[in-house]
Amino acid sequence: MATIKELLDAGDIKKALAVLTPKPGVSDYAKEYENDRTLRVSQVGKRKDKVLKNEIVTVAKIPIPFQKKVVHSASAFLFGSPVNVTSPEEKAKEVIALWKKCRMDSLFLDFTETVMSETEAAIVFFPVERTGEVVIKARVLKNENGTYYPVFDEYGDLVAFCWRFYLSNGASKKQYFRVFTAESIITYTLAKSEWVETDKKDNLFRKIPVVYQSQKNPEWWDVKELIDRYEMNLSKFADTNDYFSSPMYKAKGAVKSIPKKDATGKIVKLDIVETDSGKIIEADLDVISWDRAPEALKLEFDTEEKLIYGMTDTVDWSHLKEQGLGNISGVALKLLFFGSILKAKRQQGVYKTSVSRALNILKAGAQHILKKGDFSNVEFDIEFTSVLPDNIKETVETLITATGGKPVLSQETAVGLTSYANDASMEFERLKAESRADSFNLTD
Repeated sequence: MATIKELLDAGDIKKALAVLTPKPGVSDYAKEYENDRTLRVSQVGKRKDKVLKNEIVTVAKIPIPFQKKVVHSASAFLFGSPVNVTSPEEKAKEVIALWKKCRMDSLFLDFTETVMSETEAAIVFFPVERTGEVVIKARVLKNENGTYYPVFDEYGDLVAFCWRFYLSNGASKKQYFRVFTAESIITYTLAKSEWVETDKKDNLFRKIPVVYQSQKNPEWWDVKELIDRYEMNLSKFADTNDYFSSPMYKAKGAVKSIPKKDATGKIVKLDIVETDSGKIIEADLDVISWDRAPEALKLEFDTEEKLIYGMTDTVDWSHLKEQGLGNISGVALKLLFFGSILKAKRQQGVYKTSVSRALNILKAGAQHILKKGDFSNVEFDIEFTSVLPDNIKETVETLITATGGKPVLSQETAVGLTSYANDASMEFERLKAESRADSFNLTD
């Protein structure tokens, strides 16, 4: 029996698609991330409107974007601050410059958010010719862009990457299937139930120009039931508030008129009625109100919210603002975010592999497409940086104390630490020139 790779190499897309299976649940995860709450029976979007005689009362269905908060926090602790890519070799500057031109830090933040929310994503690299010059570009592929079929060998290495997508051409919509291998990039078009090869190019990178990553479940999966419960309770609570926010009256006797809801200086007219027997009946009117929400409901809201954030190691910024951080030390600040930091540390290994693959693709592009030289032996060090602000003052004071009051930074290093100087070396030269000018003026 032919393998998937052999079917793709032979161009038998129909048989290949019969064997290839997309990652399940991706489109549903993407919908839930965008506040669709009709995917599970327990979700608030499944609440049915009330039917009262001939009237349909619409019930509240309030989604709360916990999913986005969980994903945004987790991805920010990984790529919210640029990755530090370094190499001792001089020619590595060409690849690092390509990294910056492709805006890879921003792409990886988007890529990570997509993996954590949809459970899979890809970054595809491609050459583009502009005014006689070839440049390398990159983009993130998401669920909205099509369906993906990575093909791995028995050792877990990517041997092919397939992308099934649609393009509109006026009123018509065509389906395409693109196969990336180390040797070529082939595009097939579906025509009358048959896949026809419509484009074939040599792969100029000489390796599959795709970074693919997936995870089993979306980032909020372990707390999905808590989120469903929270949203359902809040929606029911909103209905209760709507019910009691408009006054409900208990009338006794003859009430002549009730003021309209938008009237000012409201007056209720109450009639005094005398019966045939001569009995006097005075009218009376009470407002029925809901004095306060049950304490048990408030406790449940608070407990569910703490569990949602706690079990996903997500920072609850609103509660931190309420507490007020004040003049907090750098160590104490890190302890506040310790759960999020540990979570990011656990994920760094997987994402470092993706960063390394992206750098290898850029190395191949610089060598084979841009003709910048041989980069096959160039290696890079990848360091994730913290999104939390550093307390430089506290660090320097600690170092000065440890060295017995001696200086711990040169002026040039100190200039390099400031965020106000675009070019630290140039800024330091300016400082030296100004210092020489000041000395000259003093002796003049």
